[in-house]
Amino acid sequence: MKRNMKRNVAMMLATGLTLFFSGQALAIGTPDDKTIRNTASVTFEIDGHSPPAVQSEEVTFKVDTKIRPVVAQASDVYVVAGVDDFLMPFLVTNESNSAAGYDYFDLTHEEMGTSTFSMNSVEIWEDSTGDGNPDKKVSGAVQIPNTDGSNFKTFWIIADTPNPGSTPDTGASNQRATYSLIAIAVADENSAALTAPRKPNDNNNTHDNSEIVLFDDGGSATDDIIYDGKHSNSGTYITRATLDISKLAGNGTSNFHIPGDVVEYTITVTNNDPNLAAKNVVVIDEIPLNTTYHSFSDTNCLGTQAWFDKNLSVNNWVPSEPATKADVGFIRCTFSSDILKNSSGTVKFSVTIN
Repeated sequence: MKRNMKRNVAMMLATGLTLFFSGQALAIGTPDDKTIRNTASVTFEIDGHSPPAVQSEEVTFKVDTKIRPVVAQASDVYVVAGVDDFLMPFLVTNESNSAAGYDYFDLTHEEMGTSTFSMNSVEIWEDSTGDGNPDKKVSGAVQIPNTDGSNFKTFWIIADTPNPGSTPDTGASNQRATYSLIAIAVADENSAALTAPRKPNDNNNTHDNSEIVLFDDGGSATDDIIYDGKHSNSGTYITRATLDISKLAGNGTSNFHIPGDVVEYTITVTNNDPNLAAKNVVVIDEIPLNTTYHSFSDTNCLGTQAWFDKNLSVNNWVPSEPATKADVGFIRCTFSSDILKNSSGTVKFSVTIN
């Protein structure tokens, strides 16, 4: 786990109905605790006379607090086995009408039961500086504004892909690890529970008090139901196939393997990914003990050759074959072209048995 990333992730845009009131503009609705007042009047005639209008008593009620977190996920993320810090962005929007101009939410994640493998070191990070990059691990409740134009924040689930060869093999294509990001409304930065939250259609609404009303949708996480004060959405890490490499040794020049025989090695690199080409492929092989490098012709490397000269103290990799073959410790082939999807490439070199 590195977590020293500096990767730009495109911010998603959120839009909302804008209503204006004195002091600030909320993205959604009239602020809580505001008193709505109203009287009715009636005018009439009796026997040709028009007495003064009759006024009803004033009717008042307070606007309740609407709790509505909304979690959105941008897209699934393709991953490669053995690589760290894959970012999955989520947008958390605060559609409350709190007069404070912000609300607090606990953020957590859940691996879903549809996953075929698990990512490692799964964490939630945020952009604390506003530059579009995750730079701070989320710890404790987060504050999200509800004012017009800024009632959302981007968060990332960040995780590492297990090494290939695990069970199931993350080096294979289309293994899937699905995670939900869950935003849970809380009362303050200490994650205190909301006080006596209500649900739509509950009875015994008290007109003179501003009550907390949960108005969220059901989400992707287990047991995330409608009107539970939380919301969730999920995204999936999907593996790309990694390269397979195999190596064969041919018979020696005697058709056996006796001292003095030249033996050719064949290295095959296969790209099993059904969608993507493998780029910048480099094969390195060490000259085995009890053998001496013999040959590595340009026809056996479809790219750029290099030899590791053990006799040099620095810059050991050289672009041409050393004069003394015993000085060669490794050979390297840098492929000049991609290995296309479902294709392979080969490298060959020979050694002499000492």
